[in-house]
Amino acid sequence: MRLALYFFFSYFFLRYQPGPTGRPQNVTVTSLTESSVKVSWDPLPCGQRHGVIIEYEYSLRYGFQFVIASGTTNDTQVTFNDIDQKCSNYAFRVNAANSAGTGPFAFIPISDDTVNKGIHRTRASFKM
Repeated sequence: MRLALYFFFSYFFLRYQPGPTGRPQNVTVTSLTESSVKVSWDPLPCGQRHGVIIEYEYSLRYGFQFVIASGTTNDTQVTFNDIDQKCSNYAFRVNAANSAGTGPFAFIPISDDTVNKGIHRTRASFKM
């Protein structure tokens, strides 16, 4: 019995890998045209990855509720076209995923106040 418990705990503790514990850093919004924006971010610091990051999950929401675009990417940037930057408030969120799970979201608002004045940077820590 002791031997079986030893192997179980050894396997569990040596093989257990948590999901990422950090958020993508320095989320940046850049206006490309009047109807498109590029959102980019820095990867997680090594100590917060807990393994290899296999993808980033993202979503663009209108008015903080309605998802108008979502997906996954292996890159650290996405571009959104056909959005009305002048009259609408959007919210972008992104998180990292490894083989064990996903980490917390980084969040940034996208509006006329942030985008049309150039680049907006944040170390966002809100969770939607």
